[in-house]
Amino acid sequence: MMQGRVRQIADGVAATYGVRADLKLIQGGYMPVENAPKQTADLISYMKQAPGVDFDGIAPAMTGEDFGFLLQQFPGTMVWLGVNDPEHSLHSAELSPDEAALKPGVDAFVGFLTHRMEEA
Repeated sequence: MMQGRVRQIADGVAATYGVRADLKLIQGGYMPVENAPKQTADLISYMKQAPGVDFDGIAPAMTGEDFGFLLQQFPGTMVWLGVNDPEHSLHSAELSPDEAALKPGVDAFVGFLTHRMEEA
C-alpha cells in the first residue's frame, strides 16, 4: 500500500516534467505495519459492541514491527492490549504489565475469532 502510493507520487511528478520515473524501492529494515482495512473495520466494530470489552481506539502510528512482514503476506490487523504501564515502552526491560488485563484480552479475542468463524 505505502510503496504503491510512493510509486503513484513519483509517476505524477515525472508526468509533470514529461519524463519517466524509474523507481527502485529497497526495503532494508522492518516492514511497515499496514492493517488491512476490511479486517480492521470488522475488528473495531466487534470490539466496540462486545459485552465486557473496554475498547479504546488510538490514532494511527508509524510502526515498524516484525508483524509488518506477516501483514505483507496475509490481510490482518495489529492491535495493542492495554496493560496499564504508561511509564515504560513495549520493549523496555522495566515494562510491568497489569496481568489482570490478560484474561479479558484473551476472552475478547476468543469472542472475535468466534464471530469471524460464524461469518464464514
